[in-house]
Amino acid sequence: MLWQKKITLLDFQTYINYFQGFSSITILTILAITSNDFSVKRLKQNWKKLHKLTYLLIFLLPWHILDKMNGHWTHITPLAVLIMTINLILFLQRKSIEQIQAQGKGV
Repeated sequence: MLWQKKITLLDFQTYINYFQGFSSITILTILAITSNDFSVKRLKQNWKKLHKLTYLLIFLLPWHILDKMNGHWTHITPLAVLIMTINLILFLQRKSIEQIQAQGKGV
């Protein structure tokens, strides 16, 4: 994609235009690097905090897909948007249920 779209990584404007994509790839890289037993032992509780970045991707990916595919959707784009929307809805439902249960327990 970098060569196809002639994207220059030395231009700061590139990082602004592709914020969602760079953020997503950075998060996924960090998660991939730390997804092993050594990292779990070394980072202890911080490992769980770090892997909560996954939840940020639930919001970044739909934004990225809609922003970058605006005006030139392919046959795959609606499917990607549908899957991301379902993921987001399920996540929000789960968080809502967890919050209701926590309030019921007096936590």
